[in-house]
Amino acid sequence: MSDAADDFLVEAFFDSRTLIAVRFSAVGVPAASPALTLEGATFDSWTRNRGHDAAPPKARWANTLVVVAVGGILVSIVVGVVNSVRDDRANIAAREAAVRVVPTVQSPSETDVDGSTGWQAGALTLSEDLLPSAPDLRPYAVRILTDVPADAGFKGRVDGSWIRPSVAPADRQAFDRGMTLAESLKGLGASRDLAVILDLPGPQSVAAAAGLADFAPVVMTMDNIPHLRGVVKSHETLGALLYWRPRLMRRPAEPDRPVVFVLEGERLAPYANQQDVFDNRSTARLPSIEAFAKLGVKKVLYVRPEAGKTVEQDDLVDLFVGLEKAGVDVRHLGFTTIGSPPPESYVAAEAAASQPASQPSSRRSTSTYRSGLPYWWLYRYGWFGGARSGWTDPDASYRATQRGTTIGGRTFDGGASQRASVMSGLGPRSATSTGGTWGRGGSGVGS
Repeated sequence: MSDAADDFLVEAFFDSRTLIAVRFSAVGVPAASPALTLEGATFDSWTRNRGHDAAPPKARWANTLVVVAVGGILVSIVVGVVNSVRDDRANIAAREAAVRVVPTVQSPSETDVDGSTGWQAGALTLSEDLLPSAPDLRPYAVRILTDVPADAGFKGRVDGSWIRPSVAPADRQAFDRGMTLAESLKGLGASRDLAVILDLPGPQSVAAAAGLADFAPVVMTMDNIPHLRGVVKSHETLGALLYWRPRLMRRPAEPDRPVVFVLEGERLAPYANQQDVFDNRSTARLPSIEAFAKLGVKKVLYVRPEAGKTVEQDDLVDLFVGLEKAGVDVRHLGFTTIGSPPPESYVAAEAAASQPASQPSSRRSTSTYRSGLPYWWLYRYGWFGGARSGWTDPDASYRATQRGTTIGGRTFDGGASQRASVMSGLGPRSATSTGGTWGRGGSGVGS
């Protein structure tokens, strides 16, 4: 029905004191429109069957004309207004159908990394499966995202659920780099005084953690609730958790190993209060400065996606500055650097430092040096001994400094304030969900 038909007149016809007919006349509708009698339609039935279009709700006012019999003479009296709301069962059904449209992973897999369909049962125990075994690390594990399959009433693939494993080529590459990082740290004798913070796009953080899990305990900290129109594509991260779950469940054989904290790198994705976007952003939930001290952490290796772009995210500035003041050495590493060959300038500087000064420079060779320095990107920090030089790069020499941030001290809850309605919409039932944020503690979990 067009907007011209939104305003209407309601006419009632009485025979003495008995109502004999009601006519609804809409603007733009010919006067010859048939009257609706009490036998065929009531006011209630007319309003229920009136607007079966999908236009947005509108509130419009129209005069109500009542015609009554006074002394045998029909007299029309305007007695009030009727609120015309285009919000009927068809619109409700459309909204319910819309909330049943759930997220879709971009790189789905029918099996997990081991080629098994056991992930279907494992989805319901995901949180317990991924908890670190060390009691002192368990308080820092965040279960909000890993609890989603159980909260959403997941029943396995038989119900066609959107919950399923996911792995993209970039994730496989991240897994390989995670394994290289693990081998490097093991070869250099890294121990529990080192904490590794993975701050990569969610699925890649998960994949890199899977590559490290054999060597170091992993602590998941993601708390972004999945949503079809979420700012953060956390359903992709959940898919990665399901795919890499068997690897993530592995535990290091020795207790004195570095601890790995896994962040959702897209947790502060740009958002401008769009009405059609669900705000599931979050701030990092890492141990506090005091908690890091209790864990015995003296060094932090902060891993960001690209070499040369290692400035920490806004929600980590205060934490990193505070850690530095407390004597914890926080260094940054570009993820793309892991496993890469050293720059020629680095090779030349180290070769020069390792050769006797009396030897002519033209006779110095770097080929042996290159093959003997598999961990050059970790030697830069001076943490593990080995070869060092005066050569530095922006990643290894970067230090956090206090600065203004885009979040201005605010925290975001990952969509937890709408958790109940979102979970019912993602599961077998439907429910209307709306975006929103609420305050909670960010970086600095525990004490």
